[in-house]
Amino acid sequence: MNKNIHYQLEIRKYSAGELDKSRSERLESHFQECADCRNFYETLRRENAEFLNEHPFSSIFIPFP
Repeated sequence: MNKNIHYQLEIRKYSAGELDKSRSERLESHFQECADCRNFYETLRRENAEFLNEHPFSSIFIPFP
């Protein structure tokens, strides 16, 4: 079990832009010290980018009338 599993939700929120500035800065500092969390974040970013390349918002966006 990953010893930093408690960070995964925080990293997902960070990736989605849902953390305030203070929490974002603490997490960015943690990334410098923790390869596990940094790798988790980089993998998450890569997977999100791949998904959006295959399924751009324009292909799923349904405008309101």
